Amino acid sequence: MRSFININTLAMAAVALTVLCMAPSKVNADIITYTGDECAETGTIDFDFPCDGICRSFADRRSFRIDAPGNHCVTIFEDTVCRNPVTAFGNPPAAEGICIEVSTGTPQQSFTCVTNTNCNN
Repeated sequence: MRSFININTLAMAAVALTVLCMAPSKVNADIITYTGDECAETGTIDFDFPCDGICRSFADRRSFRIDAPGNHCVTIFEDTVCRNPVTAFGNPPAAEGICIEVSTGTPQQSFTCVTNTNCNN
């Protein structure tokens, strides 16, 4: 009996599994930032982050979406070190699954996201 599996088939399967394992996952993301308006996944690669209060870059980003239930406070800053706030988004409107387009007319260089809290806009 002849086997239908050869070394090339096994090699291709190994490559496919490696690529799938290396692909970024958004399953555990609390907040996803986007380069496009209205959370359009266009332009450069979009980023996902845990909502853990750490100051992160918002450079070249134009919108975000919360992908976790509960209260959140997302604060956008005009500097890169989260010292000069421009605006804050509480829950609502920063509720699970809702896209927020950030258009303040000022530089938007960094952000923080904190869970289990709300902030006043």
